[in-house]
Amino acid sequence: MATVNLGKIKLKWRGTWSSGGSYTADDVVEYTDGSVTSSYIAVASSSNQTPSSGGTVNSSYWNYAAKGQSASPTTTQGDIIVRGASADERLGIGAAGKVLKVNSSANGYEFGDGGKIVNIATVRHTTSTSFNVGSTNLDGANLFYYPNTANAMMELDYSRQRSDTAVILTGHYCVDSSTNMHAMWAFLEGTGIRKNLGFDEHNYKREYQTTSFFCMFLSSELTSIGTNQKRYVVGGGAGNNRTHTGARCPNTHGSFGDTSNTATYSELTLIEVLV
Repeated sequence: MATVNLGKIKLKWRGTWSSGGSYTADDVVEYTDGSVTSSYIAVASSSNQTPSSGGTVNSSYWNYAAKGQSASPTTTQGDIIVRGASADERLGIGAAGKVLKVNSSANGYEFGDGGKIVNIATVRHTTSTSFNVGSTNLDGANLFYYPNTANAMMELDYSRQRSDTAVILTGHYCVDSSTNMHAMWAFLEGTGIRKNLGFDEHNYKREYQTTSFFCMFLSSELTSIGTNQKRYVVGGGAGNNRTHTGARCPNTHGSFGDTSNTATYSELTLIEVLV
């Protein structure tokens, strides 16, 4: 029995297809059909049988070895040309923070946003911090006077990642105040963008008042700030000017017997989202 060296079996490259050529099975040629140059492998002997015409392969004699892309596709630097399920498609290099996903036609791929959440930032306070300071009027609106100090308020400096997103503020605020606090607001400092969260000490005990909050600033409300860094603030105050005294994240009163004398916590979490 004859011995066959499998290492000697290979496709035969015949270069650019020629109408005067004679081809046999497993010959490989290059051929330009219109503006698309592809490589083809012969499946039967032929002469003067073009590998394809109008994008349709001449399957009686040829099969694609590698299908090409248009000689002048619409691309940008860093793009990759890939073969899709039904057509050649361009796979672009996505911008920072983008992910690769199936497109809306479900027959190709594109870079886009990975989900509704764009970014998250947070600030947490776990140590009792005292304050004794006069009130500051909120944007001259005579709506809310608050102890304008980082010891009393929760503050987070943040730049939106996109100009078309909404911002959610959520968290937990705890304060032990020896002066009246009849309101709680979330606002962007110096912008007039604000939300009244409806907090009032009459609904709580003055010592270690605690409340959780959730509010959203829509993209339409944030148009004026764009992606500029702004200070997001949440905290308590009152409807008129007064001095506020107390502690944020106060120690609970161990003398009550059912609480430990340790600091509570306050937390402000910002979630930038697509809506």
